[in-house]
Amino acid sequence: MKRNSIKTALYAVALSSMAFFFQGEASAQNESLNVWVSPFIGMSALNGGNDVIEKYGCDAKVLNSYSLGYELGYDFGKLYMFFGLEEEYTDLAKNDVSLDIKTTNVNVNLAYPLWRSNSQRFSLDFRLGVGMYNSEIEYAKEVVGNIRPFQSIVKQKYNLYLPVGFSFNLFKSNNSAAKINLLYRHSFDTGTTKYFGSDSKLSDYPFNKLGSLYITVGYTFGI
Repeated sequence: MKRNSIKTALYAVALSSMAFFFQGEASAQNESLNVWVSPFIGMSALNGGNDVIEKYGCDAKVLNSYSLGYELGYDFGKLYMFFGLEEEYTDLAKNDVSLDIKTTNVNVNLAYPLWRSNSQRFSLDFRLGVGMYNSEIEYAKEVVGNIRPFQSIVKQKYNLYLPVGFSFNLFKSNNSAAKINLLYRHSFDTGTTKYFGSDSKLSDYPFNKLGSLYITVGYTFGI
């Protein structure tokens, strides 16, 4: 997915979240958030040590990526359990080289409430999870005399990561809340790497890490 279509998708999710927010504020339902879903947009940074980027000469001290996703969870009262699914995009260009990285992440998490305001409309949760992600790395380089650039696509699968951090719940009503997540993610090189269309594993290809600092903004509503 290219830069323009990524931005369009991010704006669409942002507008949808705002619509859900105002709808939830306008409808005073007495339902609780026992089962809830939370669509979100996100951004990650602090991935300058990514060996994939260094391999292709697209050095970046602070690399940003953008994501779309949602969480589906259950409130047990003093503990929350939820599942997450998201897609994350990074695109870089330097001189005649372009690099596009797409990761698909799934995770399972537990959250514990640390603080709630007297009005119950604001709260802070500690969250810890475990996840797995697959990466698709597309590299292209313009070659003098060629109509089409040299291109390669590599797929990395089944790498693990640990997300840990805090969730800030804002303007909470009986059935809705705005939500900001601030996370640190640690990636583990546990997967396999192959060229697209090949069954042969690559043993010397660098490891694609997720951005360590991850921030998401979304909207939670009961279902």
